[in-house]
Amino acid sequence: MEREITPNRPDLIFSYWVFIWFLLYITRIVPYNPLFMFFAGILLACVQISLMFAYSKPFAYIFSFVVASLLLKGIPIYTLYKRNTTTTDLLVMGFLFVVYIGWLKFNDKNLRRFFLEYITPDDNGRKSFPITNFFHQIMLSKV
Repeated sequence: MEREITPNRPDLIFSYWVFIWFLLYITRIVPYNPLFMFFAGILLACVQISLMFAYSKPFAYIFSFVVASLLLKGIPIYTLYKRNTTTTDLLVMGFLFVVYIGWLKFNDKNLRRFFLEYITPDDNGRKSFPITNFFHQIMLSKV
């Protein structure tokens, strides 16, 4: 069975979409604060880390995911936490997620399989997350 998430398609990873939105917000290109999407991302990352422990994944695997999550989610939260979030910001966040789901469907992704791969700590699946894979390779070279 072909994988839904592959290393050559970072556009399928929603965290990267939200991080780009953060960069656009910080540079004042878009006016909508993405703060709550980062909180949702941290919550999802906690679920993923719990699953990694449940699947007895190696330390380097878990640590690389934590480092990538802190960079992609922790730094933006620290930067944005004192800024107000409006109802419009929340509506735009919902709209972005709908566009993302549309992007997955446009790319012929089976949503159920895609999200199971996204959540489940599969060694091959993590290689599909470029930033996590980068830190994992560093960890493996140092160990």
